[in-house]
Amino acid sequence: MSPRVSQEAMNSMLKNAGVVVEPLTGAIMSAEAKAKRESQARLLWQEAIVAYLRKGYELPCGACLGFELEHFIVKKDTNELVSFTGECGVEDVLASIQSYYEDSIFECDDAGDEYLVGLIRDKSVITLEPGAQIEISIGPVTEITKIEQIYQQFLDEINPVLEQKGLMLLTIGCHPTAKASDIPLIPKKRYYYMDKYFTSTGKYAKNMMRASTSCQVSVDFSSEADAILKLRVSSILAPLLAFITDNSPCFEGEAIGSRSAISKTNDDASALATKIDDASVLTKTTNDEALMRMARTKIWSNVDKCRAMTAPHALNDNYGFYQYAADILDAPAIFLPTGDNGEPMVYVGNLSFVQALAAYKDRYNPNTNPERIVEHMLSLFFYDARLKNYVEIRPADSLPLTYALAYVALIKGIFYQRQALMDFANTFLNISADDIVLAKEALAKDGFKTIIYNRPATDWLEEMLEFANNGLPEQERHFLEPLAILVRERKTLLDFAVADFAAADQAHSQFAIADFAVADFAVAAQKQTQDETPSL
Repeated sequence: MSPRVSQEAMNSMLKNAGVVVEPLTGAIMSAEAKAKRESQARLLWQEAIVAYLRKGYELPCGACLGFELEHFIVKKDTNELVSFTGECGVEDVLASIQSYYEDSIFECDDAGDEYLVGLIRDKSVITLEPGAQIEISIGPVTEITKIEQIYQQFLDEINPVLEQKGLMLLTIGCHPTAKASDIPLIPKKRYYYMDKYFTSTGKYAKNMMRASTSCQVSVDFSSEADAILKLRVSSILAPLLAFITDNSPCFEGEAIGSRSAISKTNDDASALATKIDDASVLTKTTNDEALMRMARTKIWSNVDKCRAMTAPHALNDNYGFYQYAADILDAPAIFLPTGDNGEPMVYVGNLSFVQALAAYKDRYNPNTNPERIVEHMLSLFFYDARLKNYVEIRPADSLPLTYALAYVALIKGIFYQRQALMDFANTFLNISADDIVLAKEALAKDGFKTIIYNRPATDWLEEMLEFANNGLPEQERHFLEPLAILVRERKTLLDFAVADFAAADQAHSQFAIADFAVADFAVAAQKQTQDETPSL
């Protein structure tokens, strides 16, 4: 009886003979033929990605905004997790507002059961994130007031449903009461494949997918050069954007504010700090207590180095659409979507998009319907700023509407003002991806007192607000005021949460997280400073 040869030994013998086995299909071919096939796939799909990106400056809008705001749906009195299925679940909420929308999105599980996972109408789309976080996407629009109107319509429709069910929307960076491991995925195969892959790439992947929410703003570009300029500037400003929108007072279901508010002992407080890797995210509040800042930013730092943080090579000379496309194609694909002829999704793990698309070239033809596949590829990368046929700027936590609109105004005022972009670009000539990481760590550690990129953080923030104010039409400048007040008062939304957590702890009472007391503070601060500080 012949001894059994292991697959590894067999592959080694075939390789020595100049023959390889395709890992996905099992096809046997010469190494030369495989290399040629992958080279052809690279060229064809790189051209397809570049063509898709170029459509960004061929589209009619030209100076539009896109807006995405994610929310948790929680139980009103306790902030507890609400599941996707069941009576009063998130799917039930969607079904209750389905009649307001023109179309619906369904997903089937392996058993063939169908689930409602999204709603569509003109200028707005409702979708669900992996942990049943509900996201509204608005746009493209040109005016901030239009975003406000569309969002308010969404609230007017969903809030009565939530009230009836004893639920509410929560705009906060991390889930207030649930641990990521306790939050089930919604029945969407895409999320199952991502979850399977990310298990091996980063310790906070579950937190990212299941227990975090964000606010994202998209801007148009007028040329490839304009796209790269906006990508670079937004990537370098990402630490400051994440810091000033920090709205994550909880992690793994526990408060991460002042130590007195979260723990009765220093040992317990230290143990909680280590939940987010190390104590490097601790800073000092005015009462000299430890404060953990930018928790969601810390989560993203340990998800997947191939597809988060700063886009690879984005700060290099001669960077452009072809390099962006090459970096996408060379990264692990995780899975491929439904084939051109309805073939099922296929999990490919660590194989690159080039390798996977070459192996399944009969399923995915770059010459017939490439946009669907290109959109799939681009959607699987989560850089601080990423390219589609617009630039999507992603560092901000989920925010209450007033602050979300202020953030939109900040982005619009800077990124649609050529002089501001050029000034930042010239200032940032020698900034590297490592400098961006150091800036995030410094802001998380020392907050407003820190120095990044050789200047005080407060100087950068004030300059950003000044540029934005100058770049906005006069009728939209008032939207900036909530962020301007935060910077003047040297506060973030996290600081309000810490103060309210501490007060609740002192009073031995429960604190309702929703939106904190920021509106009251903003009004008081505005009255206090309007005579002594020129308004933006």
